[in-house]
Amino acid sequence: MKTIIVSVSNDLFSDQRVRKMCDSIQSMGFSIVLLGRKLPDSNDIIDRNYKIRRFKLPFTKGAFFYASLNIRFFFYLLFHKADVLVANDLDTLLQVWLKIEKWIFPKLKYVITVNKSIADIYSAKYGNSISIVRNLPNKLNKFEAITKKELQIEHIDKYIIMQGAGINMDRGAEELVEAMLYVNNTKLLIVGNGDIIPKLKVEVNSSNLKDKVIFIEKQNHKRLMSYTYHAELGLSLDKDSNMNYRFSLPNKIFDYINMGIPILVSDLVELRNIVNNYNVGRVLKQHSPKEIAKQINEMIEQDCKTMLKANLDKASNELNWETQEAVIKDIYSKFL
Repeated sequence: MKTIIVSVSNDLFSDQRVRKMCDSIQSMGFSIVLLGRKLPDSNDIIDRNYKIRRFKLPFTKGAFFYASLNIRFFFYLLFHKADVLVANDLDTLLQVWLKIEKWIFPKLKYVITVNKSIADIYSAKYGNSISIVRNLPNKLNKFEAITKKELQIEHIDKYIIMQGAGINMDRGAEELVEAMLYVNNTKLLIVGNGDIIPKLKVEVNSSNLKDKVIFIEKQNHKRLMSYTYHAELGLSLDKDSNMNYRFSLPNKIFDYINMGIPILVSDLVELRNIVNNYNVGRVLKQHSPKEIAKQINEMIEQDCKTMLKANLDKASNELNWETQEAVIKDIYSKFL
């Protein structure tokens, strides 16, 4: 049996893309070893059928983090044989710095990215053939959501949700919290973590929004999807502040659709295409808190969750991992 070692720069617990990719490759007959990082608050991973190795590092961010991560990976790979090495991100291949990227990228034979915008940029820049595998959820046959009572939110009638492991600066959370001053009869659940969360909590306290904005720590996948399932609306409000956000297609978009809730998104190319192609929500034209609140109020008042149900069902049936597996298996079949 051939061995594939997959290296990832996060702690692996909530990375559903990596999990699905490893499951798909393993189903082809490969032996998988997954490498990642271990943080002080990392949850245990107990439900995988392949080997996982997570490294404790002396740094958690910045250049020293990437240096220590790559050193640990280098020594692991030096003493462990594999038939195929997979870098989930450029930062695990080496550093994501531009000069090194220019040296590495043209030499790569197989490259997978998450959407057409990014694929077109890299293809034009380096001439590589780029495969696209979007991080879509598994096809939903039947989802038995955890009840609102079990989630301890039975007292909340209507709420909207922003979820994710990267609720960071310039991803619209600051404006969303301020928008809650103008949102009627609806609460906001922020489920997950990110570098802007402490600042948001201060803002919520100072603006007397504690009854309207609720913070929930990162959850396992089923609990997270259950919070999403009961929501009226899902939000993804990244700003066009850098290329990473400009061409982003956050995983949460597909989670929202898969759970049958409409979306309110920034006017970014990949997000706009999803909304327009499937008619599953609205595109926000500007990020002022009052405009965000206006769109939220209108979507709640119009009961978009019910009104767009047929469109959401259609999108969910098309936007699932099973439609992406063919690309994965075509690439990895060459190594069997």
